Amino acid sequence: MNNKGLQEVSIRLIKERKLASDKHVKTPEEAIVVLQELLNDMDRECVVVLNLQADMRPINFCIASVGAVQTSLANPADIFKSTILSNAPNIMLMHNHPSGNIQPSENDIRITEQIKKGCDILGIHMVDHIIVGSNTREFYSFSREEALQKQREMSPFMGNVRKLNMKCL
Repeated sequence: MNNKGLQEVSIRLIKERKLASDKHVKTPEEAIVVLQELLNDMDRECVVVLNLQADMRPINFCIASVGAVQTSLANPADIFKSTILSNAPNIMLMHNHPSGNIQPSENDIRITEQIKKGCDILGIHMVDHIIVGSNTREFYSFSREEALQKQREMSPFMGNVRKLNMKCL
């Protein structure tokens, strides 16, 4: 078959279920309240992106990945898809640990670093990455533990930006 034309494609945001709240989300506790019902029902690890407006009100949420009991494969492209389509300037990541252990795994730390770097490149503010236990009463907040700030200070990309800006002066 001889196809000489380039096929046009389009990407659209499809709205499904509603959020539990449209109140401002500035703390891990407020984010958990918004997504509590969804995460309590999950028997496997689930990565959720909460897209936020500039004033921190939720725009929508997206289930970016559903994995196994002990792991979830979160692809950065899948995480950023809904954020970009929603024109969201802020995001919070949240995922559950059905085991109840809220300490981040090595994979959790690595994925958080990747997403933070991607946010820095795209000009999106990563507010937090929250890990919730099996009942959402216990949680680990990368922001509260200052892990996001440490990653920003150590980011090789951000260091290169400073060097490039200095060369331009």
